[in-house]
Amino acid sequence: MWKALSRSTAAGLLLLVSLSVLPAISYGAETTGPEQTVTMTMTEYMKLRQNARQLSKVQQQEAEKWNLLSASQKQQAETLNQQREEIENSQKEIAETRQSLERANSLLKKANESLESQKKSYQKLTEETESELRRKNHEIVVAKRQRDAWAIGAGLIGIFGIVRAASG
Repeated sequence: MWKALSRSTAAGLLLLVSLSVLPAISYGAETTGPEQTVTMTMTEYMKLRQNARQLSKVQQQEAEKWNLLSASQKQQAETLNQQREEIENSQKEIAETRQSLERANSLLKKANESLESQKKSYQKLTEETESELRRKNHEIVVAKRQRDAWAIGAGLIGIFGIVRAASG
C-alpha cells in the first residue's frame, strides 16, 4: 500500500498523522494555557487537504475490499458448511452401503454353504442311485442266467428223457 503512494502523499499523510496526535498529547497535559495554533501556507494546506482526500479514498477502497473479503468469507463459510453436510451425508450413505454389502455377503455365504450341501447331497444320491442301478442290473443278469440255466437244464432233461424212452 505504501509503495503506491507518492512521496508527497506519504509526507502529507505523515504530517496529518503527526498533527492529529498533537491535540491528544496536549489534552493529556495538565496545562491550562492558551490553545496553540498552527500556521501554514495555502499550498501546504492544499497539499494536506489533497493528501487527506487521497487517504479518504484509500480508506474507502480498503473498506470496500474489506466488505468484499467479508462477503467472500461468509460465502466460503456457507460453502464449507454445505460441503461438510454433503460429506456427512456421503459418510452415512457409505456406512449404509457397507452394512448392506455385509448383509449381502453374509447371505451369499449362506447360499454358497447351502449350494455346497445340496451338491454333496446330489453327489451322494447320484452314487446311491448308480450303486442301486448296478445292483439291479446285476440281479437282472443273474436272473437271466438262472432262467437260461433252468431252460438248458430242462431241455437236457427233456432230451435225456426222450433218449431214454427211445432206447428203452
